[in-house]
Amino acid sequence: MSFFPKILNAIYNPPTAQIKQDIESGAIVLDTSRVIEYNSRTFLQIPPLQKLLFSATLSSNPTKLVSLKLSDPLFITGTTKQSFILPVNLKQNIVYCKNEEKPLFLIRLLQESSAKQILIFTSQIETAHRLLKLFEILSDHIPKHLTMAEYSSHLSHKERLKLMNNFKAGTISLLICSDVVSRGLDVTNIDLVINYDPPNHITTYIHRVGRTARAGREGTTYTLLDSSQRDSFRIILKKAINTKQTIYKINRKETILPLLPTFQSALWRLEEVLEREKKVIKTKTNIPTNLTVESTVSSDIEIIRKFLKQKSLQNFT
Repeated sequence: MSFFPKILNAIYNPPTAQIKQDIESGAIVLDTSRVIEYNSRTFLQIPPLQKLLFSATLSSNPTKLVSLKLSDPLFITGTTKQSFILPVNLKQNIVYCKNEEKPLFLIRLLQESSAKQILIFTSQIETAHRLLKLFEILSDHIPKHLTMAEYSSHLSHKERLKLMNNFKAGTISLLICSDVVSRGLDVTNIDLVINYDPPNHITTYIHRVGRTARAGREGTTYTLLDSSQRDSFRIILKKAINTKQTIYKINRKETILPLLPTFQSALWRLEEVLEREKKVIKTKTNIPTNLTVESTVSSDIEIIRKFLKQKSLQNFT
């Protein structure tokens, strides 16, 4: 046992008989001015360990902060108003579309983009899974250079690590994610982030779009909004600086409407895929699994059935 670990052990744990013996024998030399005796036991008078925590969005939730075990913490912020500041080299865009047409608008964004590494964020694990399966069915309309995968909390740590290594290496170029990946991900060459579902909080938005435009590089984001999401998203953006959004227009008549028949057929096929997954749900490990998986898959199918029943091609025109 080396000298330094012994000192740490003496600081944070009651001295063991071996440590006390080492101190008495001279194996560990201590500054006697910083040693106290209590009930014949030796303790060091050393200030507590100093912790420095740096965060772009430090939580103010006391239940989370208490886990840090801080003693007389000092909070230092880089701005007087404690506002979030986004980099000026981040190009932020919003795309207005109907909620049921979001997959088609998303595909169009991918077709028009030259980005090589892309993150697509959804608000739920189930949405990410459903979107990936739909993209696999519509693979003829996805740019050939994009290799897709789903990244969410239902994956094991080992699976997530392998997937992230492949993403960093460029083997995978497009990740469809739940918000589990928005925190702590450090991939320097992500050049496009798309919010398929808008975030509910400014911190979520910061973490998502903060995956691009890192270390002085250029970055681009798109947020897809239906009519019911516009006002709430506008309010969220007021809580940060440099959040100016450019309205990105896609010609719906020329690029979206021609895909509707194919899209409708893909939804029927998606129903079949989800039905098959439901049958093998007990043996599959890379499908979202929890106590409500079967109800989740059934919910997906019910959504599609309702969509196909209530929506005709006339509804899109």
